[in-house]
Amino acid sequence: GLNEESNIQMEDLVFNIINRKINHLPEAERNLFEHGSVYIGLNAALCGLIANSLLRRILNVTQARIAAGLPMAVFPFLTAHASCKGFANLPLNTGDLNCETCTITRGGLVGLVFGGPYPVFLAIPVNGGLAARYESALLPEKGNNLLD
Repeated sequence: GLNEESNIQMEDLVFNIINRKINHLPEAERNLFEHGSVYIGLNAALCGLIANSLLRRILNVTQARIAAGLPMAVFPFLTAHASCKGFANLPLNTGDLNCETCTITRGGLVGLVFGGPYPVFLAIPVNGGLAARYESALLPEKGNNLLD
């Protein structure tokens, strides 16, 4: 009906205003806005590789370097990139988020969560499984040790 058409026109107007504002940004800020999620993803991938390397050294795992390292870079990159796009860039582009502090906080939280704890927690089962498979580290014996 008439109300839907006015909503669509309003959304188009907001979208055009936002695009105009983005195009008027200085080159460095526009690049950061357009490619910031990639930077956050690359940071998460680097943190994933570091976490993988540290856990491999702790557990004395020498086998399957690429098989364990590749997902430790790819998964954190993809999740951080997609999360930054979904939680910060998309709401900003559609006009659902118009608070500068909120946008910076969202981007920072995505970078913090997906660049820190997520790669570490992802590296634990990957390298723990390799350590168990290749028996490279002493593991607790199977069974319920609390009741023994």
